[in-house]
Parts: sequence; C-alpha cells; structure tokens
Amino acid sequence: MRRSLVPAASRLLTAAAVVCFVGMLPFLSGQDPATAVLRARSSEQLMTQEALDAVRRDLGLGETAWQTLGLWFGRLLHGDLGTSWVSGAPVGPSILSALGVSLLLMGVAILVALVIAVLVCLGPARAGMRGRPAAGSGALSAALTALPEFLLGAVLLILLSVWLGILPPYGWGSPVHVVLPALAMGVPAGGLLGRLLAEAITTAYREPWVQTWIMSGWGRGEILRGVLRRAVPAVLPQMGLIMVGLTGGAVAVEQIFTVPGLGRTALGAASSSDLPMLQASVIVLLVVGVLAGSGSRVLSRWLLGPALAAQAMTSGRRAAVLRRGWWVVPAVCAAVLVAVIALGAPWTPTARTCRGSPRRVPRARAAGRPRWGPTPPAATSWRAWVRAR
Repeated sequence: MRRSLVPAASRLLTAAAVVCFVGMLPFLSGQDPATAVLRARSSEQLMTQEALDAVRRDLGLGETAWQTLGLWFGRLLHGDLGTSWVSGAPVGPSILSALGVSLLLMGVAILVALVIAVLVCLGPARAGMRGRPAAGSGALSAALTALPEFLLGAVLLILLSVWLGILPPYGWGSPVHVVLPALAMGVPAGGLLGRLLAEAITTAYREPWVQTWIMSGWGRGEILRGVLRRAVPAVLPQMGLIMVGLTGGAVAVEQIFTVPGLGRTALGAASSSDLPMLQASVIVLLVVGVLAGSGSRVLSRWLLGPALAAQAMTSGRRAAVLRRGWWVVPAVCAAVLVAVIALGAPWTPTARTCRGSPRRVPRARAAGRPRWGPTPPAATSWRAWVRAR
C-alpha cells in the first residue's frame, strides 16, 4: 500500500508545484506586473496608485504574489483562463483553436513514428522467428533519434519545398501542410520508439516461455503475437514520454513551418510578455502530458492483464497441433483400418451376421460339395473325387 501511495503523492506534489509556479509567473520577474503593463500601454502616463489599481483590476491581479495565485487558481477552477494582456481578448478560444491544431499535428506525427518503428523492428522480429534473436547494431535507429526536430524540419523545408517544390513550405489550411511538420516531428520519435521496441522484442524472444511454446508446437505467428504482447507494454510508458516530447519539439517545428499550434502560441506569448496566454499554454500542455502518461499506463495494464500481477507470461490456451491439415493423419489411419477390416472380414471363420446368429452352411457344402472348384459327379464320393484330382 505504501509503495503505491508514495508515487501518487510525489506526482500530486509535482503537479501542485508546477501549478503554483505557473500561477506566480507575473511576479517571478522581480517587478510589479501592473507597472510593466502600464508602461507598455502608455509610457507617458504617471505611475499613480489609482492607475496601478485600475490595471490590477483590469488584469485580475492582486497586490501580492499569493493573492494573484489565489485569484488565478479560482478563475482556473471555473474554466476561465484569463484575458490576454496584448489583445484584451479572452484566452480560452485562442488556446482551444491552437490545441486542436497541435493535437492533429501530433496525431499524424505519431502515425509517422509508428511506421518508422515498425520498419526498424522488422529485422529483430525476423531474427527471433528464425530462432536467432538479435537486436542488431541499431545504427539506423540511433541516427534517426539523434536528429533534432528543428534541423530535420529545416532540411526537409529546403529539400522538398525549395529545391523540388513538392510540398508547401509553410502555412496551415490543407492536408498537404501537415506532411512536412509531421515528418520533422515523427522521424526522431520513430527512431527512439523503434530502438526501444526492438530491444524489448529481442529480450522477449530470449525468455524461457518462448522455448516452451515452441516445444508445445505453436507456430511462428502465435509466438510473434505473444512476444508483441510481452514487449509492447514495456514500451508504453516510454511512449507517453515520447508524446510529451513531441509537444516540446512542436514549439520549434511550428515556428519553422508557421503552424498556428499551441507551441507557437506559447512562444509568441513569451516573447510578447503575454503572461495569461503563456500560463494557459503551459497548463494545457501539462494536462496533455498527464493524460498521455495515464493513458499509456492504463493500456499497459490492459495488455498485460493477469501477467502483470503474476510477473509471468501465461501459457498457451490451445495446442498448435490443431492447425490446418490436422485431420490428414487421423483420416489416413482410419482409412487403412477400414480397408483392413473390409478385406479380412470374409476370411474370418467366426464371422457373424448383423444380428449375431451363426452363418448357415450352404446347401452345396451340406451335400458334400466343395466350396470352391467344379462340382464332382453325383456318383463319386468326396474323398474319391479329391484323390482323382
């Protein structure tokens, strides 16, 4: 019980610390935010107490950092993300629009990462199916992982947009605009995910239960599904971290390709000192990260099932001898048995009729005639006829 409470308490304390940090952003610069906003609005206006109080009421600020934190947290619980210091418009609609763009871009990037991870894992999976599990050198996955998102995005922009003219260089409005940012975000993530999954597949193929399944007659497909069921849950927690990393990498990628996503919104808010917009962006990114991590844990527990608590891989539920063509050997044996019975039944001296009564002796045998061969003359006895033959 204590082991489960300690991580939960640690996560709650971390989340509370992050929320407090975000809520106190207006005072972390060391100066009064009301003074900074008043100077930004009008440099010629006098810094009177009445003017500062008017700015605080307009921005929803308190006189101290803790008052500001309490006011901001109270509005956050009611779904009010605040008002922009630059445009004066509510922050909520802009954040929701940027979140939709970022989620779409992140989803396509995850698909790209999964495709690359599958390609990286083909070699280890084939080696394991042949009985020689080996993860390989991993040079390709290491090279893909080492590529920074902003550098790969710049290279793709120059190569595919400037030189070849295949894809648009920037903007957002059609499915074609998703390709370059998704590739820039998904390729490094796919290299990392493929490397982790390849190591997990190789480790699973080397476990004793694989040899047990092979000795039981299971096919390669069934064993591969069992290996994936064993390897994928081990990678899912890292998958949550990769998704969180995609949100961080989206800041540079969205800035390069002029994508109106959450990362570009947060970067613009930080550069223009629009703290309510920056606070809302950080909180939404935090919620996305928490949901991604929780979803990966739930999916991992669902895939492992009882094996997670038993710390063992369950045995097969049926034997592989019932695969296609299982009926050939029994059918041949049955046919041979029926043929032997059919050929041997007429020569059995104790043959019975279907009702079980003794078979009657034919009249020819009762009269002294042989069962086979020509019929002897009537005046000749049986023994004389045999001697004559």
